Amino acid sequence: MIKGLYKDGYVIFENMLDRQTVKGLKNDCMKWVDICGSYQEKAGLSNDKTAHHAVGGKGPIDDLLHSHIFDPIITDYFDSEKYILHACNPVLGPPSANSYLHKIHRDIKTFFAGINLRINVLVALDDFTIENGATEILPNSHMVPDLPSIEEFEANKLSLCMPKGSVAFFNSYLWHRAGTNSTDENRVALTLSYGLSFIKPQMDYARLLGEINGKSFSESSRQVFGYNSRVPISLEEWYQKPQNRLYKPDQG
Repeated sequence: MIKGLYKDGYVIFENMLDRQTVKGLKNDCMKWVDICGSYQEKAGLSNDKTAHHAVGGKGPIDDLLHSHIFDPIITDYFDSEKYILHACNPVLGPPSANSYLHKIHRDIKTFFAGINLRINVLVALDDFTIENGATEILPNSHMVPDLPSIEEFEANKLSLCMPKGSVAFFNSYLWHRAGTNSTDENRVALTLSYGLSFIKPQMDYARLLGEINGKSFSESSRQVFGYNSRVPISLEEWYQKPQNRLYKPDQG
């Protein structure tokens, strides 16, 4: 199935997570949407019912990130190169919503043909159906640098319909958008993205989580949260023996 990730730009693993995990993640996502909504409103922004960088709450989302359940797929995608977390964003997907997610877009603007820079991981915490606005993708479009026309997208789009607990992986170059939720219920999802270690993440997770927390993390978690690819801020931090450097020599 992973071959589809290269050929078509996406692959779906149905029922990858059990019901208890899904329930915990959904509740955690809804909590984070409320938290981030308050920040949006305080900043004078529109509350779009999405959350960004929902890390450090020590809840089910953190448990999922520390489990590294997706590592075999992501490692294969990056050809065993080191990678880090670039974003961790819960999405409420409410009825009749109309946000930036509903525009045709891709989640990385820089395009280098044939190079896997980032991967999106879409965790369905409700059933994804056409009626409730399942994510729409344009298969094979990860090879195309330019934004497709609305007509082209409409004619060739595919909806990522899948039962809750399923996980879709897709190349971050893939053109996609959220569908329209015409039901009376939310369609909750957790959207993650991972990228090569030398690419700047959307949030400095190592600094957000702090060194004290980081000392208790596994080596895999320290890698994923960016502790091995930090940028020095002083000459004292720069001039260190290899084992003490903030940016490790195997990070690309």
